[in-house]
Amino acid sequence: AGIAYFPSYIDKLTGVVEEMFAAIGAPLERLVTERVGIPTVHLDVTFTKPGLHGDKLAWSVVVTRVGRSSAELVYSVSARGHELWRAKQTIVFTSLDTHASLPWPEEIRRGLVRFAAE
Repeated sequence: AGIAYFPSYIDKLTGVVEEMFAAIGAPLERLVTERVGIPTVHLDVTFTKPGLHGDKLAWSVVVTRVGRSSAELVYSVSARGHELWRAKQTIVFTSLDTHASLPWPEEIRRGLVRFAAE
């Protein structure tokens, strides 16, 4: 049918999160070394048009909320001039040892705010 397999989009979304954290100075490799992580605790996805194999995806990500230890990210994903899907994701800064939430380090909080909607 030529329609993209939608679970692969979630894998790509994870890559976008990793790129965003690298851009704010907190690459995933460093976080893991420091025994902290940013797991997804909520993900809501709405598909608006079918994606096709070979589509070049254009991603938009906006941070809509930064809490003590969580953040909400909103994505819009487009191809061929049309939005294909959008997502709202909540991530939480956690200890990889205890799995308890931790407050955002100030440098990461500042970086997340740079991606906030104006």
